[in-house]
Amino acid sequence: MIVKFVGFKFGYRGVEIFIIFESELLAFCRSLSQLSIRWKAKNLRLPYALRNEKNGTAVAILFRYLPNLGEKDFAEWVNNLGFEPFRYVGGVTPRNEIEPNVAEGAHDENVVSIEPHNEMAYTARYPKIFTISCLKKSQWGGETAICDNRDIHVKLDPTFLKNCEDRKIRYWNCLHSKDSDKNLYQSWQLRFKTEDKDGVNGFLESEKYSYLWEDDTLFYWKNLSPTATHNISGEKLWFNQISALHSSYYADMRCHENLKLAKREYPCHSTYGDGEEFEQYDIDDHRRCVWESAVGFDWQNGDILFLDQMIVQHSRLSFVGDRKVGVSLLDF
Repeated sequence: MIVKFVGFKFGYRGVEIFIIFESELLAFCRSLSQLSIRWKAKNLRLPYALRNEKNGTAVAILFRYLPNLGEKDFAEWVNNLGFEPFRYVGGVTPRNEIEPNVAEGAHDENVVSIEPHNEMAYTARYPKIFTISCLKKSQWGGETAICDNRDIHVKLDPTFLKNCEDRKIRYWNCLHSKDSDKNLYQSWQLRFKTEDKDGVNGFLESEKYSYLWEDDTLFYWKNLSPTATHNISGEKLWFNQISALHSSYYADMRCHENLKLAKREYPCHSTYGDGEEFEQYDIDDHRRCVWESAVGFDWQNGDILFLDQMIVQHSRLSFVGDRKVGVSLLDF
């Protein structure tokens, strides 16, 4: 569904600010004026903001008509917000940095619709803020759908919720070397941004992962709670990648067509914390609840989406034509 913005208007330095979701507490520690005034451009037109009413302050903001003409402008914007940069090490999506603290969007093929997810919710370290800028809009498709974890949580089967909380979630990873014929998605060198196995081992040990090497193939795993507590509000949130990192997502990719792999031989897989597989019905139902909660919008070149990413999931729909986005992860 494409979101319909309804609400009120106010003036602020010629920038259109769409407040998409809201929460009871200020989730990102910065006011709208602080977010915008740090941009150096002057003489902007009269602005307005529109919002869905949810009694509170914004956790998902779309900035439109900022003087954002490319990755350098976007990097200047995010690097002057006053937040801490978050280094994307151990992330499951292949990404390359294109400017300081700005990386390319996901490399998944254009025919793939990337499921809604919270960035790095499969680790104990994750960014608190996710920002994305449309540098080149695709010819067709490529919309970003977002959804509110608080809406998803109430739709899920209570028995499944309790099972997940009691047994936790295990995230499995299987990574081949960059020069292996089996490396069809992401190598361990790209994920950990190093050529040194000892460096990888050190990172995994510091993050308390279990791991093993089979020649140049790395397997590692960790159990995590399906929920997290918001750093500011103290709110308990549904925060995981149960379905987005399930092997069924990777099995549908063209690079894995006609391969008969065990579930744990895909780049990622999720199970209960004791290793028991989820019922496929539960994975399908989780996906249904996520997508039913999602809203999307048509990108315009120069748009910037700013998310409290503990509350708001993001995704990417399939597309045709060239598409380029910049992504920046922030912490506080």
